[in-house]
Amino acid sequence: MIIKRKFPWFAEQTWCNIFFFHWPVDPITLQKYIPKPFQLDLFAGKAWVTVVVFSATNSRFCQMPKWSSIRPVTQINVRTYVSPRTSEEKGVFFLSIHLNHFIAAVGGRSLFHLPFHYVNVMQQHHSQSIKIISPNNNSKLLNVHYKNKNKLNDNGLAKFLIERYCIWNVKGNKIIKIPISHSKWSVQEIETDVKENELFVSLNLPRSKPIAYYCPSKHAKLYPYEKFGLLF
Repeated sequence: MIIKRKFPWFAEQTWCNIFFFHWPVDPITLQKYIPKPFQLDLFAGKAWVTVVVFSATNSRFCQMPKWSSIRPVTQINVRTYVSPRTSEEKGVFFLSIHLNHFIAAVGGRSLFHLPFHYVNVMQQHHSQSIKIISPNNNSKLLNVHYKNKNKLNDNGLAKFLIERYCIWNVKGNKIIKIPISHSKWSVQEIETDVKENELFVSLNLPRSKPIAYYCPSKHAKLYPYEKFGLLF
């Protein structure tokens, strides 16, 4: 559900080769990582942790020409699903955000107080495989082979996991909402075979096989954050 935004969008980008990896987790285990203003959003009694891997391209401010875009950025988001106790708009809460653009990482952390971290990695997408590689030593942090299963357009769990249009966070003593907008997702369910998973291990993710989806691209618009209330 998208609730009316207070401010116009200020930036846009295109996400390419987007992979979603989802794991169900015990809500009690996850709750300690969630600030008090928020409650975990559950599906079938389970909390969920998702890793989203993609390349952000054509990132630029509103009304700026395409040539002003910053270079493509590999981004790895680790998120879960929450809502404030006083709002109907459910969104995501980021546990970590890794990307290979130092200025963007510093800017995102300063502006939105989100857990951005600079990491020197790159995404390689080939037919039926995705790799996250560290150029420093050419090591594969993640190497996944996949095959397509079903195209999902009306799946209850998929909708719960991917149809989210805001980020909830805390900045100082303020509860803030960071809206985004884009067209409805149309994703392909994929069967995955993880060859190397140093990335998942380092993020302390469950050892079980994830539910996985893929989308070739999505154009998104970013909005200034909105103050939603005070912690005290």
